[in-house]
Amino acid sequence: MTPNSAWDHYVGVLLAELPALAALVATRACERVHGALDKAYGAQRQHLLAVAHVLRAESSAFGDALAAALQRQVHAGLHRGADLPQSDVPAQRQSLSLSLMDDQQLERDIELARVIQLIESTAEWELRDLQAFYATLRRARSIQPEQNPLRPEMCANALLQTLQEAGLSHEARVLALHTSAPPLADALRELYAEHCRLLRRSGVQAQDYRVQRAAPGVDRDGALRGLAERMTANARRRRSDGAQASAPAASVAASHDSGLPTTLIPKLLEQIADQADMNAAMRGLLARLRAPVVRAAEAQAGVLGSLDHPVWRLVDRIASLSSVNDGQGDGGMRALAELLEPIVARLEQVEQPGTGLFQEALKQIGEATIRLNSRRLPPVAEIDIDLTKQLPSMPRSEAGPAPRSAHDVDAKLRRWVAARLRGSRAPPPLRQFLLGPWVAVMARAVVQDGPQSTQARRWQNAVGDFIGQAEAAGRNAERLSASEALLELAAQGMQAAAIAPHQLRSNLSELRAVLLHEPPPESAPRRMPGDADHPSTVPMDMVVAEGDTPAKQDREAWLAQLVPGDVCRLFIQGRWMNAQLTWRSRNNQFCVFASRHGGRLHTLTRRQLERLRATGLATTVERGRQVREAVDTLTRDVDEEAD
Repeated sequence: MTPNSAWDHYVGVLLAELPALAALVATRACERVHGALDKAYGAQRQHLLAVAHVLRAESSAFGDALAAALQRQVHAGLHRGADLPQSDVPAQRQSLSLSLMDDQQLERDIELARVIQLIESTAEWELRDLQAFYATLRRARSIQPEQNPLRPEMCANALLQTLQEAGLSHEARVLALHTSAPPLADALRELYAEHCRLLRRSGVQAQDYRVQRAAPGVDRDGALRGLAERMTANARRRRSDGAQASAPAASVAASHDSGLPTTLIPKLLEQIADQADMNAAMRGLLARLRAPVVRAAEAQAGVLGSLDHPVWRLVDRIASLSSVNDGQGDGGMRALAELLEPIVARLEQVEQPGTGLFQEALKQIGEATIRLNSRRLPPVAEIDIDLTKQLPSMPRSEAGPAPRSAHDVDAKLRRWVAARLRGSRAPPPLRQFLLGPWVAVMARAVVQDGPQSTQARRWQNAVGDFIGQAEAAGRNAERLSASEALLELAAQGMQAAAIAPHQLRSNLSELRAVLLHEPPPESAPRRMPGDADHPSTVPMDMVVAEGDTPAKQDREAWLAQLVPGDVCRLFIQGRWMNAQLTWRSRNNQFCVFASRHGGRLHTLTRRQLERLRATGLATTVERGRQVREAVDTLTRDVDEEAD
C-alpha cells in the first residue's frame, strides 16, 4: 500500500467512526445537563431545560448534526480550509468587510477557547503519541499538530456550529458549550488512544520526538552564532571525510568571525518563507533580499551575528506582515508585495548596504503598511485620528489644548511612556512599574501642580533614568551606586502620589530586583471561588478583575504599549489569528485590527481587549520570533544531518 493510499484508508476509517463519537458525546452531555438541573434555579434552569431538550435521549438529531459537523471539519482541513467555520471562508471576490465584535461573540469565543484548552489538557499524552504516528503515516520530516485531521479546535468548532444550528439562545449556547466540554474531551481522549493502538497494530512506527536544550546562557544572538558554527563545522567534516582536512581549524573559525557563512543566508530566508506560508510574490521579494544581506555581511564583520540587527528585524517584519495579509478577499498579499517592491529594489541597487539603510527600510515599511491598512477604514475613522502622527519626545502643554480631565492626562502620559519603552531593553517588571504606578505619579503632579512644574518635570525626566539604569544593570552583575538614588526617587514619587503602603513596598521590591539584582519577592498562589471551572492553562490571577492586582497592571501596561502597526495574536471568531493593529481611537476605547482572513477588519473595544488579555487570548507577537523560529528549525536540521 502506497503512503497516499494508506493515509486515505486511515482517513476513511476515522470518518466512519465519527457518528459513534458524536452519539457518545451527546449521551454523556445529556447526563451532565440532567445532573446540573438538580442544582440550578431561575434563568440558568430555563437555559438548561432548553439544552436538555436539544440533547434529549429519545432523539438522535443532535448526535447526527454533530457527526456531520465533525465530518465537514475533517474534509475542510484536508482541503486546506483548516478549521474555519464555513461562514468565515472568504470567497474569491469577497469585498472588504468590517466586523464589529459584540460582547456575546466575545463571550462565545472565550468559552470556545476553554473547550479547546480542556481537550488539549485532557488528551495531552494521547495527542502527542497520535501526532507522532501521523508524522510517519504522512512521511513528514517533523511532528506537527497540523498533521492531525481531527484537531481539538476543529472538534470544538463543530460542537459550536451544531449548537448554533439547534436554535438555542446565546446564553443557552454558552452554557451548553461549558456543559458539553468534558464529555467531548473524554470521548476524544478515548478515540485518540484507540487510534494509537490501531496504527501500532497496523505496523506504523511513531516518529521520535527530539528535545532541543539550549546551552546555559545562550541568548537570541547566541542561537544565530551557534547555527553558523554548526554549519561551518559540518562543511569542514564533509571535506575531511575520507581525506585530510583541506582547511585548518583557524581558517574555519575566522570564517564565522568575519560574518555569517553565505550559505546560511539563503537557507534562512527560505525557511522563514516556509514558516510564514508566503505566496509566490512574497517569496520572490524575500529571496531578492539575499544579495543585499550577503553584501552587508561581507561589509560589516560580525554585525549580522545579532538578531537585533536591522537586517533581521526587516526580514522578521516582512514575515509578520505576510501572516496578516494573504491575498484573499481584497488582495492583501498582492497589495503588500506592491508596497514592498520599491523598498527591496533600493536595497538591491546599493553596493554596500549599511545598517542605516536597513533601518530606513524598516521605518518605511512600518509607515507604508499603516497607510495601506488605514485605507481600508471607513471615512469616519480616518477623520478621527491621524495614523502617521508621532508622539512628542516629552509631553508638552504647548503642543495643543490642555487635557480636559485627569483621565486624559493619564492616557497621554501612558502613551508617552509606551513610546519611550519601545525599542528599549527594559525588563517586564520595570515596564509594568513605569506604565502603572509611575504614570499615576506623573499624572498627579501634572493635575495638581501643572505640566511645567518642577515636580512634574522631575518625575517625567526620571523615566529615561529608570530605563537607562535598568539596561546598565542588565549588562553588569554588580550593584550600581546610581540605582540606590533611583530607588529613593521612586519612593518619594509614590509617597507624593499617595500610593498605598503595601503597593509601594511591593513596587520597590520589584525595582530592587531589577536594579540591584536582589531576589524578587515571592507571592503565594491564591485560589478564588470558581477556579475549578477554568482550565489550568489560563492564568487564574488574570481572571479576577477587581482591585489593583498585578494582573490588572499587566493588562493596562499591555494596552498602553499597543500602537498602530503592532502585530498581535488574538483568539477571535473561533480561531487563533495574527492581526495587525490598524487604528486606535483618540480616547483609546476602540481598536481596529486587520487580519488575513478574507481581508477582514475587526473592531474591538478596550473592555473586550481587556477580557481577551485576562483569559490569555490576546498577546503581542514577539519581535524577532519569525527569524528565531527559523534559526531553531535550521539548527535542528543541521544537527540531524550531523548525526
